[in-house]
Amino acid sequence: REIDMGLTLNSNSLTLEAAGGGGGGAAAGLSEADVNTLIKAKTDWTLISSIDAAGSDVIDFENVFDSTYSTYKIEGDNLKGGNWIYVRVRSSNGLETSGYSTSGYYGRSSTNGYRNTQGSSYWFITPIEATMDHTKTFNMILSALGSGDKTVMRFHYGGGTSTFDPAFNIAGGMINNTRETTGIQVRNHSGSFTSGSVKLYGLN
Repeated sequence: REIDMGLTLNSNSLTLEAAGGGGGGAAAGLSEADVNTLIKAKTDWTLISSIDAAGSDVIDFENVFDSTYSTYKIEGDNLKGGNWIYVRVRSSNGLETSGYSTSGYYGRSSTNGYRNTQGSSYWFITPIEATMDHTKTFNMILSALGSGDKTVMRFHYGGGTSTFDPAFNIAGGMINNTRETTGIQVRNHSGSFTSGSVKLYGLN
């Protein structure tokens, strides 16, 4: 036996009528350009905070990591001034000053990449090839932030030099403790930043 549910779908069923049209004040529909703009703007990352770096040698994000996101990204954008950049995390024990380890490759376009394995009191972002006052950019992604885990990270760095010879650094690393990671600090080793910002994102 056939049952007629009384449902009819036609070519106009999914059309939003523009305000002021025959529907008398119905919500305006999205144009093709609007839809394309929304698609291009979509990202899995949510901007949590942005700090202007100009005039500072330390950028501090305190108590920003929680269960809202499982993965976080710290991004240095258009940074100038100083030379080396390094990163430390904050934990339930305060600023961690030991137990950092990285392994990766660094160099310049004019040289071969060099392998670098390092244990230190911080994660070193800029390679020795970085030069004073030239633009620097980096992003670092951190996971395993909860108590009982050893926080891990990976990062990419790119920077200009006084000649047409850009520098790079690509590495992964971890910290050798299982305390909860609650924040992160970006420090300029040799003076203040003169421009740029540092941004914090969470992964949906």
